[in-house]
Formats: sequence, C-alpha cells, structure tokens
Amino acid sequence: MIEEDKQKYESSFENRTQHVTLLEFKLMEKFDSETQERKDMERRLASLVDDRFSILKNELNKEARNRNESVENFTFYLEVIYMFYLF
Repeated sequence: MIEEDKQKYESSFENRTQHVTLLEFKLMEKFDSETQERKDMERRLASLVDDRFSILKNELNKEARNRNESVENFTFYLEVIYMFYLF
C-alpha cells in the first residue's frame, strides 16, 4: 500500500511538473510575443516621427525660400522706386 501511495504521489508530481513546465513555456511565449509587439510598435512610432519630421523640415524649407524670394522682390521693388525718383 505504501508503494502504491508512493507511485501515485510520483505520478501526481510528474503531472504537476509537466503542467508547470507547460505553463512556463506558454508564459515565455507570451513574453516573447509581447516583446516583439513592443518592438514593432517602437519601429512604427519611430517611422511616424521621422515622417512627420521630414514633412516639417520640408515645410520650413519652403517657408524659408518664400521669405527669401519676398525679401528679394521687396529689395528689387525698392531699388526700382529709388532709381525712378533719381531720374
């Protein structure tokens, strides 16, 4: 009877050990999956920030060109008016 109890206990222990091992494996899979999802999200966010930065940089360059053209046009206009009044 003691031997039977010992075998039942060992069998139960093996089953619990296998169950714990399976749970540990599933938990590690879940952690790996979440880690991969987080890395993917970081990549998408970095890409989004880079895209928006590029758009803003292009817009600032356009504004700088427009400002420079406006200053050049204004300077030319003032020179024309000055020349007109000189003659």
